[in-house]
Amino acid sequence: MTKAEIKSGARSNAHNYISWGTEVHERMSPSNEIFTVTELAEHLRVHPTTIYRLLRRGHLPGFRVGATWRFSRDAIEKWERSRGMVEIEALREEEAKEAKG
Repeated sequence: MTKAEIKSGARSNAHNYISWGTEVHERMSPSNEIFTVTELAEHLRVHPTTIYRLLRRGHLPGFRVGATWRFSRDAIEKWERSRGMVEIEALREEEAKEAKG
């Protein structure tokens, strides 16, 4: 698909394409979206350190790309529905107990 086709709306799915420089790429659907640690922390409304703690304990579905972590929106949404917030609350309680000494 060319930029001209996208701009003219010639194809019904033109909204599924984005342009970077001179290249046109297919836009990822929201279900295929990939989060970084910072984006996931914002999505879950927690500090990035909490994300790393959940990863270290094996409680969060993620994968590495080089030295950085990435998270599939689909996997995160499944995790949230099954046990996500329970694990976050448990981690918060543990941290509060440790802070009290």
